[in-house]
Amino acid sequence: MKKKGLIITTSVITTITLLAVPVTIGINAFILPSVYQDTFLGELKDKIKKLKDTDKKRIIFIGGSSLPFGISTPLIEKNITGYKVINFGMYASLGTNVMLDFAKARINKDDIVIVAPEQNKQTLSMYYNGTSLWQALDGNFNNFWLLNSETRQRMYGDLYSFSQSKFKYNFLDKIDLSDTIYKKDSFDEYGEIKDDLTSYNIMPELYDLTMPITFNQDIIEDKFISYMNDFASYVRDKKASVYYHFTPMNALSIQDKENVDSYYDYLKEKLNFDIIGNPHDSILDHEWFYDTNFHLNSSGKTIYTKQVIKDLKLLLNDDSKTSIKDPSKPIIPSSDDTKDGDNTDAMLFTYQEKDNHYTITSYIGDKETVTIPYRYNNKPVTSFDSKTFANNTKIKEITIQDNIRYLFDNSFTDCTSLTKIYIKNEKPSSISLGDHILDDCKADFYVDASLYSKYITDYNFAKYASRIKSN
Repeated sequence: MKKKGLIITTSVITTITLLAVPVTIGINAFILPSVYQDTFLGELKDKIKKLKDTDKKRIIFIGGSSLPFGISTPLIEKNITGYKVINFGMYASLGTNVMLDFAKARINKDDIVIVAPEQNKQTLSMYYNGTSLWQALDGNFNNFWLLNSETRQRMYGDLYSFSQSKFKYNFLDKIDLSDTIYKKDSFDEYGEIKDDLTSYNIMPELYDLTMPITFNQDIIEDKFISYMNDFASYVRDKKASVYYHFTPMNALSIQDKENVDSYYDYLKEKLNFDIIGNPHDSILDHEWFYDTNFHLNSSGKTIYTKQVIKDLKLLLNDDSKTSIKDPSKPIIPSSDDTKDGDNTDAMLFTYQEKDNHYTITSYIGDKETVTIPYRYNNKPVTSFDSKTFANNTKIKEITIQDNIRYLFDNSFTDCTSLTKIYIKNEKPSSISLGDHILDDCKADFYVDASLYSKYITDYNFAKYASRIKSN
């Protein structure tokens, strides 16, 4: 009898425990107050609301963050009469397909819809980041039902980590959004980045080395093309029109300019809707950009918007004059390269000199714990080649100081013994990250506890949020 009672008691406890886990996740995720409403992603729900509430004829731009950095709604509305402009561009990591889903139910008759994904393998695919998406939904989970069923199913896998982070930031800590442009407060009333925040090109090499732009036809997934075509068919069924447009691209980052025309022809053949403009007009000089190869500074925004207006007028058979004065190219101030740091392990690497700095090409030491040097031959070290550590099965810990500006694709792939990567930088936005950095590697990024929230909500690091730990 006692044994039977023990079994029943154990079963009850187990059942309660199993039920408590999803209940706790649900409370943390959906009941606790929003904690991401002030982040960059917090702008999404306002953009969805604006799309829903604006009932006049509209020109709707759908895409990634190149749109809030690159389009000026006041300039377009001043030069294209009879339309309201909706800048429906957000963080590209959400996924272009996700942005199409959010917009789909809000398309009205006579709308002009411009699909404008960045020329990047991630945005030209069915990729999405579940962690970022939950954060963007925080505060209005009704928008969850605008997504297609496949995306909703996949998102449940990221719900636990989201619920944990909400609990942490409700009771244990606060998200630090100081000293970053990537927050909701940076958007103006049109859902665009305020002009006074993006004065000139701040990239060390004047373009982002981790984000090369290619016009190879393989960059765009067939499944994504089909998804855009289905979306276009839906838009036309709503008695609206839809077009494709290229977003701004930093000329220094283009790898294969000889392929631009053939890519355009290929895309034109594959799409069941028209392309307005051409990619050449969207390839701009580096002086017009801000912090990525797709983000324009305030002067570049004017240059690009002027071209968009010309393309729209051609589409609308509008022969009126566009009177927008071209701004001067912003002057890029010289950087301070006098700062120094820990150079103890400088002789354990080989280097390649580039202008006024060095990049590391290989690790020739045998230490299991190493610090990336700050300077070599009295010049700053700004990056290390992706092959420097990849496939190293001995190294266990790596410290990266705040001189490093780039972490390239596959930087730590197959580093089977690596467990910790310490990042000593108070400004995560100053580091550009490639993809697949931690593939087949069990290491996590470790940052100071005071900087943890900055890193996991940062535009660049957000895609690695689940791999970021605090010291």
